Amino acid sequence: AIASSPELSSYYGLYTVWDATSASTLTSVLPARGAASSHQYDILSLDLTKRDNIRQVTERINAQMSARQIPPIRALILNAGLQDFGKQSWTDDGVDVSFAANYLSHSLLTLLLLESMDKEAVPMASEINATSGAYVEEKYKTLVDGEANFEAIDKGTWSSAEEDHGFR
Repeated sequence: AIASSPELSSYYGLYTVWDATSASTLTSVLPARGAASSHQYDILSLDLTKRDNIRQVTERINAQMSARQIPPIRALILNAGLQDFGKQSWTDDGVDVSFAANYLSHSLLTLLLLESMDKEAVPMASEINATSGAYVEEKYKTLVDGEANFEAIDKGTWSSAEEDHGFR
C-alpha cells in the first residue's frame, strides 16, 4: 500500500471515493490524521457517473494546486470501476452507467487534471488506468471501430445486459 511504503508515503495522496463520509475501508489503511507519518492526504467524494461532479472536484484540485495548498500531481491511478449486475441503468446524460464510470469519467478526469500534473517530473508524471481486468481475456478483445459502434456503447445498446448474459 502507498501509505505503508517508505518510498511512496512521502508523497501527498488525493484519494477519491464515492462518498468520503463512509470510506471506512480506505481510512482503515491510511494513517490517522495527525499521526506520526509522512503520508499526508485528503479524501474527496467523487461520483464518476456525473460529469458535473467530476468538473467540480477537478476545479477544486486545480485551484488547490494553483494556490500551492497541495503539490503538483505526479501520478494518477485510475482504478475505480463499476459493474452493474442488475438491470442496465443510465446517467442523467443518458449514457450507460458502467461505460460512464469505467471509461468516460477516467478520460475526463485525466484531461481536466492535466494542468495540475507535475511538469518538472515529466516524463515521470504518469497515468495508470486499471479499471478492469476484463481486457485480458481474449473473448473481450473485440475491435470496436466506427462512429455507430461508439454511439451504441455510449448508449448501452452494444452488447447490452439483455443480450449478453455471460458476465453473470
